Amino acid sequence: MLRCELGQLRMKRLDKVPFADAKIQERYDFQKLILQSPNAFFEEIGEPNLIVIGSEVRPNEVVADRADIVALDAEDGSLVVVELKRGRDKYQLLQALHYAAMLAEWSAEDVIRHYAKCKDMDQENLEEASEDLREQDVELDDINRSQRCILVAEDYEPDVLITANWLAEEFGVRVSCVRARAVRDQHVGEKQGDVVYLELQRIVPAPAIHEFFGGRARKPGRGSGGGVSAAEQKRKEANRRFWTELREALLQAGHSWAENRTPSGDHWFPFSVGRGGIHVTASFAQGGRLRAEVIMETGDRETNKQMFDDLQTKSDRIQSLVTGDLSWERLDERKSSRVAVYRECDRDRLESDGEYRQDAIDWLIKRMCEFREVAQKHLV
Repeated sequence: MLRCELGQLRMKRLDKVPFADAKIQERYDFQKLILQSPNAFFEEIGEPNLIVIGSEVRPNEVVADRADIVALDAEDGSLVVVELKRGRDKYQLLQALHYAAMLAEWSAEDVIRHYAKCKDMDQENLEEASEDLREQDVELDDINRSQRCILVAEDYEPDVLITANWLAEEFGVRVSCVRARAVRDQHVGEKQGDVVYLELQRIVPAPAIHEFFGGRARKPGRGSGGGVSAAEQKRKEANRRFWTELREALLQAGHSWAENRTPSGDHWFPFSVGRGGIHVTASFAQGGRLRAEVIMETGDRETNKQMFDDLQTKSDRIQSLVTGDLSWERLDERKSSRVAVYRECDRDRLESDGEYRQDAIDWLIKRMCEFREVAQKHLV
């Protein structure tokens, strides 16, 4: 960083100093600086849509570790782990991934409750917190459909950067690495007091050329959030096109409940049924399959499991309402449970063959309507 003295038309280089010399401590000064001025910090690192959900967040009851900061991306609803380090730490990435994996089990209600706690709102009646998030353009149904990590450190071991880039490019795991440097203006002297400048530079993923073209950044696609490979972005665009066609077909068939849903690039497309935490969802499942499901994902694990168990006692009756063999998935390792039907799905053919695509859409509409009837009769 250079200090420009315009009167004398000269520049002087400012000194970069270690956080320790600048008296910036990891979990106190650095974290508090961000929490006191989150908008300034997030905008500086190119993340203007992030909303702080909490700090020192314990992501799971079975572990004592706490995430430094957890944020919510208002653009796509993803949860973001912000992990801070002074110096460099080769385990920082692994630590952040652990937190993200555990946060993936949170329901939207869990997220809203932590936000309420962060804002000193009522944690029992979440309407105030929910409305506050809506006013910040958060789609509540999209909350925590995906997770990502932002690492912030003074420097990084090469293997951390290589691994972060590999995860993004090969698997679409969204990880950003930001280098933070403390800078002191030695030319100001004692009158500067405790002022230290913070230089922030995103180094993974490397800034794309469009972020500099014309001197301004292009707004990323919904759900991109940085760290998305070209292949991943292409897949997201294909998802969005397909969900858009599905929504249009639903509306043309007179299903007004699809009207307020906005297609995203995610691999799922959820629709509410009139009770919080219960959704009828279309999704691309593993193994080259298309899935229609009713999913129970309220904030309470025991409630979800009890609803699932009660539903399963009526399995013959439920099967009579849904076309195709039901897959009863209690998902004991997760908080949620679901009942689903599947069909094979060739993604390449789905893109290129209009007749095949229409057949898939018709299949989804029929099963989603059937699951909606199941939910309204037995879950709402």
